[in-house]
Amino acid sequence: MTMEGLAVTFAWAVTLLVALEQGKFYNPWWVAVIEAVLLGVAGVALSWVFRLYQSRVAAMRSVTAERQGLVAVALAGLANAMQRVLHDGAPPLGPAIAGAAATFVLLVVVRSLFEAWLTFHRANGALSRPVVLVGRSHEVIHLNHLLQNHPEIGYHPVGYLSDELEPVPVGVAHLGGLGSTVQALEQTGATGVLIAANGVPSVELNSLVRTLHGMGVHVHLSSGLTRIGHRRVRQLPMAHEPFFYLEPASPRRVALSVKRVADVVVASLVLVLTSPILLVSALAVKLSDGGPVFFHQVRIGQDGRRITIRKIRSMTVDAEDQLDDLRELNERTGPLFKLDDDPRITRVGHWLRVSSIDELPQLLDVLNGSLSLIGPRPALPDEVAQFDDEMLGRLRMRPGVTGLWQVEARHNPSYFAYRHLDLFYVENWSLGLDVAILVATVRTVVGDALHSMRRGSSSDSPDAPGSPDAPESIGELQPSAASVG
Repeated sequence: MTMEGLAVTFAWAVTLLVALEQGKFYNPWWVAVIEAVLLGVAGVALSWVFRLYQSRVAAMRSVTAERQGLVAVALAGLANAMQRVLHDGAPPLGPAIAGAAATFVLLVVVRSLFEAWLTFHRANGALSRPVVLVGRSHEVIHLNHLLQNHPEIGYHPVGYLSDELEPVPVGVAHLGGLGSTVQALEQTGATGVLIAANGVPSVELNSLVRTLHGMGVHVHLSSGLTRIGHRRVRQLPMAHEPFFYLEPASPRRVALSVKRVADVVVASLVLVLTSPILLVSALAVKLSDGGPVFFHQVRIGQDGRRITIRKIRSMTVDAEDQLDDLRELNERTGPLFKLDDDPRITRVGHWLRVSSIDELPQLLDVLNGSLSLIGPRPALPDEVAQFDDEMLGRLRMRPGVTGLWQVEARHNPSYFAYRHLDLFYVENWSLGLDVAILVATVRTVVGDALHSMRRGSSSDSPDAPGSPDAPESIGELQPSAASVG
C-alpha cells in the first residue's frame, strides 16, 4: 500500500513538474509537489475502494490490471479538476493523460515486484493462509494436490473433513466429519475452508457455509470442474439462487488468424532488433570450443507432426550422448527431465541461458509456422509417447516459444503443474491470454536474468522440459501470487 502511494506520488510529481517547466501551468513548484502528494493519497484510497488489497480481487491479474486502469483514469480526472480550481479556464489534457499513463505503468510495476516477493516467500512455505479442506476423499486429493503444486496461490492445507465411513489417505490429516468443523478450525488455527461442493449434501452445505461465515472464516467453493477459465463462467441466477452458465471453448478463426499475423510481425521485429546480439553470441559460441553454433532438435508439433526447432548451442557438443548418465539425477517428475546444475552447460552457454538469448533463433521457427510465440512448449517424441489421451489434447494448439506453464510454474518440478497449465491454456485460449503471457514472459526473463546475475548461479534458464540442451523456456492468468488479504 505504501509503495503504491509513493509510486502514484512520483508519477504525478514528475508529470506536473515537467508540465510546469514547459509553461503549461504557472504554479510555484511546491504547489505541484503538494498536488502529487494529494493524488498519491487519493490513489491509495481508490485502490482500497476498488478492493485491490483483497486477495479475492488481487489473485486475478487481469482484474487487477483493469481496476488499476480505473484508478489511473480517476486520478487523471481528479488532477484535471484540481487544475481547474487553481487556474481560470480549462487546463490542457496532455498532463492528465501523461499522468494517468505513468500512474498505470508504475502501479503495474510495483504490484509485479510485490508478486515476485510474495511468490518467493510462499514457495519457501511462508505467508500462506492455513485452510481446511472439505469433501469426499477423491475430491480432497485433487484440491490438496492443486494447492501443494501451486504454493503461489497462498493456501496451505492443514487437514480435511469428511463424513465418509472409511476415509483414505489424501496427503493431509483427517480431522473428523462435518460436525467437527468448529473444533478442527480451533485445533489447526485455519482461517479458511475450501469445500468441494459436489461432495457435500445441499442441506449440510448451506448449514456449513452459514456457520463458517458466522465465525468470520473465509469460504471457497470448488465446483469440481477443472481447467475451465473464469472468463467462460457467466453468472446466471435463477429464482434468486446462484447458477452459472459455461461458455463453450471454441477459438474463432478470425482470432487464430490475428494470432498468426501477430506471430509474424513480432518475430520479424525482434529478429531485426536483436540481430547484432545474435551475431556476437554466435561468434562467442564458436570461439569457445569450435563446435557448431546452433543446436537442432526434433520435437512434436501441432496435430502430432514432427518439427525441428533450433537454438544457439549452450551445452557441450556431446550433450545428448551424456543424457542417459544423468537421468538418475532428474529433478522433475513424470516424463520431464530437468537438472538445474547440469554439468553439460558451457560457460558461454550459462550467460546465453540466463539472458534467454539462446532462444532467439526459434523466432525463425515462428516465421516458418512450426511454432507460435505463445503456446504449449513442444515436447520431445519420447515424452509424447508417455502422454495419456487427455494430455495429447495439448497437441491441438500450435506449440510456442513461451507459454502459460513457463511463466507460472517453470521452476515447479511437478508434472501435475505442467499438465494442468498446458491443458488449461489449450481449453481456454484467447488473444487476451496470449498478451498476458507475453507481458509475463518479458517480466520473467528480466527478473530471472537479474536474479541469476546477482546470485552468480547457473542454469535456471527458460526453455523446454526434457531437452538435453534446454531446461525450461520462458500466468488473464490463473491464480497469481498477488493474494494480499
